[in-house]
Amino acid sequence: MDRAVSGVAAAIPPSAPGDRLATLREDLELQRGTATNGDWLIYDPLRHRYIQIDQPTFVVLSLWKWHATASALCDHAGQVLGTPVDRAEIDRLTSFLDNHQLTDGGAGSAWRRQAALAHNRHHSPIMWLMHNYLFVKIPLVSPEPFLRLTSGLVAPFFRPLLQRLVLALGLVGLYLASREWDRFAAEARDLASISGLTEIAVVLFAVKGLHELGHAYTALRYGCRVPSMGLAFMMMAPLLYTDVTDAWRLSDRRERLAIDLAGIAVELGLACLATVAWVFLADGMARHTAFLIATTSWVMSLAINLNPFMRFDGYYILADLLRVPNLQTRAFALGRWWMREVLFGLQAACPEPMPSRLRAVLIAYAYSIWAYRLVLFTGIAVLVYGHFFKVLGVVLFLFEIVYFIGRPLAGEALVWWQLRRRIVSHWRFLIPLGALGVVCALAIVPWSSDVRIPAILEGDAITRVFPPRAGRIVAIPAVAAQTVAASDLLLRLEQPDLAHERAIALAQLSAVEMRLDRQSADLEDLSQRQVLEGERASVRAKLDGLARQTAELDVRAPRSGTLVEVNPALHVGQWIGPKEQIALLDGSRGGRVLGYAAEDDLWRLKPQQTGRFVPDNMLAEAFDVTVTELAITGAAQIDLAELASSNGGKIEAHADVHQKLIPSTAQFLVAMAVHGSGPIPVARIRGIVVVHGVAESFFSSAWRRVLRILVRESGL
Repeated sequence: MDRAVSGVAAAIPPSAPGDRLATLREDLELQRGTATNGDWLIYDPLRHRYIQIDQPTFVVLSLWKWHATASALCDHAGQVLGTPVDRAEIDRLTSFLDNHQLTDGGAGSAWRRQAALAHNRHHSPIMWLMHNYLFVKIPLVSPEPFLRLTSGLVAPFFRPLLQRLVLALGLVGLYLASREWDRFAAEARDLASISGLTEIAVVLFAVKGLHELGHAYTALRYGCRVPSMGLAFMMMAPLLYTDVTDAWRLSDRRERLAIDLAGIAVELGLACLATVAWVFLADGMARHTAFLIATTSWVMSLAINLNPFMRFDGYYILADLLRVPNLQTRAFALGRWWMREVLFGLQAACPEPMPSRLRAVLIAYAYSIWAYRLVLFTGIAVLVYGHFFKVLGVVLFLFEIVYFIGRPLAGEALVWWQLRRRIVSHWRFLIPLGALGVVCALAIVPWSSDVRIPAILEGDAITRVFPPRAGRIVAIPAVAAQTVAASDLLLRLEQPDLAHERAIALAQLSAVEMRLDRQSADLEDLSQRQVLEGERASVRAKLDGLARQTAELDVRAPRSGTLVEVNPALHVGQWIGPKEQIALLDGSRGGRVLGYAAEDDLWRLKPQQTGRFVPDNMLAEAFDVTVTELAITGAAQIDLAELASSNGGKIEAHADVHQKLIPSTAQFLVAMAVHGSGPIPVARIRGIVVVHGVAESFFSSAWRRVLRILVRESGL
């Protein structure tokens, strides 16, 4: 649904036209508005636009055509209103009418003004794209003939009895669907694919079409014109829209709310019927389609259409509930006024008189929508930055930040500059000035010297035990926290191929020795004595080698110490290779800390800097540490697996095809020595090392990040 309404005439700053009044366009209409204070509307049929005006402005406009000069109009309007009308008010109104193209300059001048306006609106293709890629509307059809022809078919849906029946079916469907929630959730997970997203897009487009028809039929029911329906693009995503601007002339607020709610009512009705259908239909295309309609309708109606911070149905519903047309513009004016009063105490007049409770609601709404837009536009900027090629992504990112965030801030700063004499004349401006100074000091002064390094505490004589060769596990005598002596058995492996080769070699040795024993009776064996002895020596050497390989299948402790950790994934019957870690053996009472520093923090670290290791387990003891070594190149992978995010650590990393943990950003290994007389824990402990590094300001940190991103994206 789409509406258009302009602001109140009093919001336009005054100009100084001549005493002769401009001629109003003859096609303009004055209509009664819907606000509680008796406001009126100017209807511009040329642009199908309604402009809200107050009661005094209506009186002035109703007398306009009877006077040729502004002075005469001031006198007559003052007599009718009972209060003097200032010439500046007439000047403001004249500027307002002219800016909205509501005056007729007479023969020979109207076309020049329209040509100048068209020239000012003309942009190059690039500028047009920059201004319209976020949101642009394209009217496609004039639907009124179709709506009138088919209005009898949809008339039953406006009956309260049918609406209550659909709502009851929806509640029954939700209850029955909750009884099959696992199946419902499983079907939802199946949509997480290209084909599923395509199906959602098709169904969503059809549902939104019915949504817009709901607005159109309801507007037609209350006598409003529906001049166009079409396609809108938000961030290049297609959306349907219906022009129901004519609803502004309705005097009954309930009728306007009915038009506002019609699209949501259609979607909720579809969701109710589709939910019931999903429960009772058999598996197949019909049931799947019902599921798609139900899910998309519930989500779109509740999550998007009711959003009051964008100009969807929720915005117009809120505007009509509050009885405040042009809600955002008026709320923004109040929000800016309130901010200037709080910061500077200007004691300026409120932009418009209204009850204090309503004013507080509009101010809160203004600040809520500003916060929402800050998050939204920043998110859109990041989105376009990440989904377009580098140059276009950077350009669109800067455009989003500068145009949608920087431009409003710059506009408000310009107003402050224009009011600078009034601002500095009041002592209250010292409060925001002092707060700004504190913020700047916090941003510029290098007060932060702490560098946080995700790290692991372990004994400095930790030995990683690996099997010397591949094999199948036969027994695992080792257990964690066990004290072992050198050569104690930790793991026993077997290799069936080795046993088979040994059996063959023993058979070969037996055959050779048999021939050597009977050589006195066999002339052929006697002649090959030297060959047989060489063959026997070769077989014996092979058996010795097989014996050594078999002995290596018994993995033993390389020295005495304590088993800090035994790989919990090992089990009898499992095949492991020489790169599979079996255990960690601690052979000393000392300790060391190993961690990874981010690239941004590396320059702040130097050997001999001190810090403190704080375990993740708050019950464990903390230790003082000293930096001993800093890697000069980034780590290709995270060897300390406990520090990776996939294992609950603080370093963002992902596993590649070889299951190696690859860091998302550059990480540099840092080694630190542990101080203190306390015993080092047997088990490895994960934690954070806080090192007292080189101090850095927030501004410096942010500037280096920006420069790094710009250099990276430029391809240098």
